[in-house]
Amino acid sequence: MKTKHRILDIDISQTGLIKLTIEKNNLIYTPGDCVAIYTDKGYSRPYSIASGANDKFIKFLIRYIPNGEVSSALYSMKKGHQLYVSNPFGWFRPGKNINTSQNVFIATGTGIAPFLSYIKTFPNNPPLSLIYGVSFKNDLVGVKYFGKNINIAVSQENTKFHKGRITDLFEYLPISKKINYYCCGREKMINDVRDFLMKNEILNDNIFNEVFFNG
Repeated sequence: MKTKHRILDIDISQTGLIKLTIEKNNLIYTPGDCVAIYTDKGYSRPYSIASGANDKFIKFLIRYIPNGEVSSALYSMKKGHQLYVSNPFGWFRPGKNINTSQNVFIATGTGIAPFLSYIKTFPNNPPLSLIYGVSFKNDLVGVKYFGKNINIAVSQENTKFHKGRITDLFEYLPISKKINYYCCGREKMINDVRDFLMKNEILNDNIFNEVFFNG
């Protein structure tokens, strides 16, 4: 089922990060959920929701790809344009074990979206740690919501943060079999994190992944 939503705000950075906000129209979702966004030509791509479950709008972080079937269409859209989106769906649930165990989040790029949805929904239950990597400083979103337990890597420019990939920050990952590890971003990063955790005897049952694709 598709529903129509008006664009409330759309901002595109110089590095191609699209911050899209649309009407909520009574959609109910859980942190970690995605929706498919449709273009006028009928193309669609799933995008993770970056707003809190109780927010009065739905927000997305989308990487613009010049030949992307959906992101390139969004690139030319303005406030007030109408979009069709699917019902929320997904299986990535960073809030699932919130009352029984501690969580660590690892994200690259727009993979921060489900963790923003989590922290805005459960502001009193921040993760034990967040490891966050971006290409450029201006790609950082929502850092203030996570407090001091955050380590950041910026790979393509010199900043006050670590210059390099987030794999350089593994020394800051808390290691415990009582922790759940949630990874969201590119497949290579997810594989690197999984290999590191399993070498440190973290069970596969404690590692949760969502791969982000562009389009």
